[in-house]
Order: sequence, then C-alpha cells, then structure tokens
Amino acid sequence: MEGRVKYQNILPRDPDKLEEYRKRFFSHVNAKGDDDCWLWNFTINPKTGYGCFTLPAGTVTAHRIAYALEHGTNDLDMYILHSDKCTSRLCVNPRHLRAGTASENSKQAFAAGMLKPPMVKLSKEQVLDIVLLYAAGAKQADIAEQFNISQSEVSQIVNGLHWQDVTGIKYQRRRFNKKQLTQ
Repeated sequence: MEGRVKYQNILPRDPDKLEEYRKRFFSHVNAKGDDDCWLWNFTINPKTGYGCFTLPAGTVTAHRIAYALEHGTNDLDMYILHSDKCTSRLCVNPRHLRAGTASENSKQAFAAGMLKPPMVKLSKEQVLDIVLLYAAGAKQADIAEQFNISQSEVSQIVNGLHWQDVTGIKYQRRRFNKKQLTQ
C-alpha cells in the first residue's frame, strides 16, 4: 500500500541505479507527444485503477514515481495530482502531474466525477419515486444508480429505516426462530 512507503527514500541516490530505475519505469509507458497522456501499461491496482511500480522500498503508484523522476523527491509528502485537463489514472506524463494537498485532491476528484459527495440529499418526491419504482419490481441496485445513492440507502428507504415520515413505511424487525432457520 502506498501509505506504508517512506516517500523521501523511494528513489536511490546512486545515479547509475536511478538511471536503471528510470529505464525500467519508462519501458512500461506508452509515451506519445509532450502534451499527450503517457499511459502506464504494466501493473494496475484493480481497486484504485492507478498504475503500480515496485521498488525495494515497496509498491508505489506509477504517477508518483513519474513525478519523482522528473522533479526529485522533495514534494513527495504531498499528494500527486493530475492536471485539470488530464483525468486518466493511468497517465504518467510529468507535465500532467503536480504536487497538491489532500483537500485539493478531494476537490479535483469531486469535480471530475470520480467521487460521490459524502452525503446525498434526496427530495421527498425522489424518495416517493424510489418507493414506487421498488414496488413496481425495479432492483435496488438499478434504483440506486438512477438516483446516485448506494443500494443500502435504497434498502433503508424501502424497508422503513429512513424517510419513514415521507413514505409511511414502518420498519419491522424480522425475527426468526430456530425452526424457521432450519427449514
């Protein structure tokens, strides 16, 4: 995991070793023009979608290594952000990267549509539409996608855990006895 690596020491100080890492790194990059995205075409973290590069210090995101190779390691306590014109998580073009703060990273991710706001507010009409769609047989996951909320939020609405005052649905805790569970 990236947070476990001491970023100040990710690149070697020995110039020969550094050049070896640079060659190995860029052998996995589809570099086009200076202003185009340079796409990482090696290991990709399936959870985050970012490229990964392994060094003796640990596995680090590819865009962080690209930034370090271009700018040195001074800013590596900062987040490494893609420019506003580049939203590809696989881009490692140093011209598309900059150091930033956690706050800037979050704002950029929201603006690019990569993150959902932490608290989505629904109108009463939307809540009633959710209940009607579910009653008509729509799947909770499909409803959640339509309203940009989680499936668990849909479940809580249609089961009376949230918005009871709007839906009129009373939550009923399901209780099972041993006999029902073994049938």
